[in-house]
Amino acid sequence: FDPELYLAAAHERSTTAALKRGVEHVESSSAYDARARRALVAEHLPSFLMCVDAAEDARKLLRKGIEERGEFGATAELEQRLERVAKSARASVREVSELEQRRDKLLRVLETLERHKDVFQLPQDVRAALARGDYSVAATMSTRAFIA
Repeated sequence: FDPELYLAAAHERSTTAALKRGVEHVESSSAYDARARRALVAEHLPSFLMCVDAAEDARKLLRKGIEERGEFGATAELEQRLERVAKSARASVREVSELEQRRDKLLRVLETLERHKDVFQLPQDVRAALARGDYSVAATMSTRAFIA
């Protein structure tokens, strides 16, 4: 997936003002999401870490019991369940990290669009010039775009 290509194709006819409003909306949504995520992490991270630590401690005790007394059915079952819980916890942390990376990529794309708004605005400017009958202006804009 190429976000820059997608945005250029999907917003070919968008005005600079519309793109700016879109950027502002994404930035405000991103800021809200970041605040909500920080609040969620601040609220639940200590409990999550305590659970992960408790699960790891229990796994260590079970492994010690297996080494000392051999595998009992219940001990092996508990070990398997704790392993699944640990995998789930790691997957959850990885998912949050991936979402954060995707958000950062989108913000970089939006910054690129903002920096190069003259390029992304060009098709609409040419269409507007043609609609007004300013064929020489449209030709000049097109020529400049091809030269650049």
